[in-house]
Amino acid sequence: MKRIIVAASLLVVGIASADTNMKAKQAAVQAPVKAAVLPGTSPDTVTTEVSVRVLLVAAREAKVSSQMNGRVISLPVKEGKSFPKGALLVEFDCEHQEAQLAILNAALAKSKVVLASRQELQRHAAVGEVDVQLATVDLDDAVARQKQAVALVRDCRILAPYNGYVVKMLVNQFENIGAGSPIMEIQESGRIKLEALVPSRSISWLKIGAPIPVHVDELDRDVTAVITSIGARIDSVSQTVGVSAEIKGGVSGLQPGMSGSAKIRKP
Repeated sequence: MKRIIVAASLLVVGIASADTNMKAKQAAVQAPVKAAVLPGTSPDTVTTEVSVRVLLVAAREAKVSSQMNGRVISLPVKEGKSFPKGALLVEFDCEHQEAQLAILNAALAKSKVVLASRQELQRHAAVGEVDVQLATVDLDDAVARQKQAVALVRDCRILAPYNGYVVKMLVNQFENIGAGSPIMEIQESGRIKLEALVPSRSISWLKIGAPIPVHVDELDRDVTAVITSIGARIDSVSQTVGVSAEIKGGVSGLQPGMSGSAKIRKP
């Protein structure tokens, strides 16, 4: 009988202990999660912070390609050198195109004289309306051909679209290349932006124009960037979204390819 009473007592104690543990777990699950308070902030200004790695890239870059078949006769800007907007980057041998343009300029001038002559003869009833119309059509054809020749000659010279520098030269002087062949890679100078992948859970509070403190590893310096774009697609595997930001102010020493870390804070 005593054994039965002792066993019953132990069972009651075990049930009470299990009930206590269950209530403790439920209280822990239901307890509100508190956000971390950053140094220098008060509980009233609680923020969430996301630390990410960033890569510095040029604001604009391009692979310059040929629009014609021809021989490269000049590459004034060497690899690694800078150039201003409008500077000559590539020049082709265009003797044939320039000669063709001269021929078409002469044909255009001739068409203008013929039309003026036909119009004068029409006033004296020496020719009919059809002759004047044919001369007009010939002039329009000459104008179109001359414009085409001007465009071909313009393609003989490639000018810089912005201030920048030559990253990589892909052809050599005096080489013959075809239309569409890459000639050089260029990047804009002065403007630097950064790219980063941030957790997709932060997309609800990321805002265009928000400032981002960035530490550049190579220079061991802190700079400030401003968010300029947020990716339209979330990567389903990594659960991240792309963010671009532009570094404000004339910060010297920054170069594309540098990396660093950024802290994006939720207000």
